[in-house]
Amino acid sequence: MYCVDYSKQNNMRTNNLVIIILIISCLTNHCAYSVETLNNQDFSNDLDLIRKKFDLPSLAAVVVDSTGVRYIDAKGRRSIESDEKVTINDKYHLGSNTKSMTATLYAKLVEEGIFSWESNINDYFKEYRIHSKYSLVRFEQLLRHQAGITNNIPNSYPKLWSNFFELQRKDKTIAQRILLTKTILSDAPLFEIGKDSHYSNASIAIVGHAIEKRMNEKYEVTLRRYLFSKLGMKSCGFGTPGNVNSYTQPRGHLVHDGKIISISPGNLSDNPDAISPAGKVHCSIEDWGKYIQEHLKGKLGISKYLNTQTYAKLHNALKGQQFGLGWVNIIMPWLSSSPSLFHNGSNTMNYAEMWISAENNTGIGVVTNLGGDSARKAVREMSELIANKYMQIN
Repeated sequence: MYCVDYSKQNNMRTNNLVIIILIISCLTNHCAYSVETLNNQDFSNDLDLIRKKFDLPSLAAVVVDSTGVRYIDAKGRRSIESDEKVTINDKYHLGSNTKSMTATLYAKLVEEGIFSWESNINDYFKEYRIHSKYSLVRFEQLLRHQAGITNNIPNSYPKLWSNFFELQRKDKTIAQRILLTKTILSDAPLFEIGKDSHYSNASIAIVGHAIEKRMNEKYEVTLRRYLFSKLGMKSCGFGTPGNVNSYTQPRGHLVHDGKIISISPGNLSDNPDAISPAGKVHCSIEDWGKYIQEHLKGKLGISKYLNTQTYAKLHNALKGQQFGLGWVNIIMPWLSSSPSLFHNGSNTMNYAEMWISAENNTGIGVVTNLGGDSARKAVREMSELIANKYMQIN
């Protein structure tokens, strides 16, 4: 399976994307996170109405501002095969929203003096056989999707994709990212480096591998230590949450021949670990809110996690571009008259989107445990409803 995400190359238009407003208050560097509104009945009813309208197993959303959570709830079931109801503590798969987290981790390591914004591929992969055109590509360019790397690994390297899953069966995580990095960087770039952005899971995965190579530990361990732990995101993990023999967490779902089917969790029920830095984080919507709120605070210049200048580096696109580092800049008229920060993600079995509008001191997060068009439409409708009814933006 392949991550389905926002991309000009995949013709996923901005106005077809769904939005979730997450705004959460972190009063200290460790995020003293206050949930102010847990049981707003109107919000819960609207969430459930949209869930039923689009025939979703579940739908969850969180709305925050810089003082705390405005609204948060989850409605529906963990699986169509079970009566177990979802809660705000359940762990949802966030797909390529992970890219923003990898970029944020890299920025933190820059502030710690472990990397720099000038660090490049040749600095960290000298022992690999690297094509000459890639040698001076900076990790910042990889995070902006401007390194000329393929935007579809299975299509460009079908054998490589199958090799990932062979290694996945053996729980060889770092080996997958070594193979990905060596294979892709030994070939010539597909696009002109540093010109246009070409959305790429592989680009972000290579940054993740550089991090684990420098830190001498798995990327996943470093992300927990430098991001999740510091922001109090205790629920976060990787891959499909839950286990095969119970319904303790939301299961992903696909639409097959017009019928919704659930996918049992397991080591092979998600994208391979090769692209964990690009799309495999899961967490509760409350913890997801902590993350989004920290970026809202960064945009407002009041975060203590990173410097304001670092957030500007992460958030701002280059002239004529839309991509920041792990973020996309998009104008949505129903949310704001100026560009908002956006990202979405799907492993084809779940769909999640996050938005941040500093102009409105607002963040939205909406997620469902179903992939496909109906999931995107449902998230969009809930996000617009939040903006129009609960945030009183228009």
